[in-house]
Amino acid sequence: MSQIAYIGDLHGNFEALSLLMKKVSDESSVKTFIQVGDFGYWPRRGKINEGIESIEVTENCKLFWIDGNHEDFESMKNFGMLHQPGQLKVWKNGQINYVPRGTILNIYGKNILFIGGAESIDAAGRTEHLDWFREESITQRDIENALSAIEEFPDAIDVVVSHECPASFDLPKILQHNWEMFGWKSWPPPSRIALQAILEVVSPKLWMFGHYHESMQGQVNETEWHCLKIEEVFVI
Repeated sequence: MSQIAYIGDLHGNFEALSLLMKKVSDESSVKTFIQVGDFGYWPRRGKINEGIESIEVTENCKLFWIDGNHEDFESMKNFGMLHQPGQLKVWKNGQINYVPRGTILNIYGKNILFIGGAESIDAAGRTEHLDWFREESITQRDIENALSAIEEFPDAIDVVVSHECPASFDLPKILQHNWEMFGWKSWPPPSRIALQAILEVVSPKLWMFGHYHESMQGQVNETEWHCLKIEEVFVI
């Protein structure tokens, strides 16, 4: 069965992304890449889509990406990229694809649910509408869209791709951090609680996410999970 390469947070390092995809595709049969958020979508910092157009995708390869918490959500909203499950935003004739929250795609026979979003731990030091946006959080509408898609989908969900992770995933490296220094008053963050609701419905075999900039893995019941650090590649 064909494999998929999952890629960790990029924060706009599209040169590294191009090199990673070329290396993986040159050294294996992988043709599909999925990036787990904090992609680095900031079109107002340059010409519209200038950064994305600079990404080099090898012939016959495809890249799918979701939003994290560090994206320009105001631009995404203006371009109709939010709250549109199933309606991919494409570049380069479909070689690069943004996947909206709550979208299910069948890739190589695997049913994959995509749901981006997370809270920024450094929100207190950012400026709203400039480098911080309320839309970063997973909302009730996002969860309802995802649950509706799951209910209408004829088969079981095999994989979930998110930026954040469910509340029940034990993250020992992360719990050592002093979250109060960032202004956090509660743990887990709201988006983790939201994703827990998804986990309790779908119980996928695999859950891939990023956000925490650490490489971690674990198991919750029948779900194997992997957290990818920045620019980490995991092929499965």
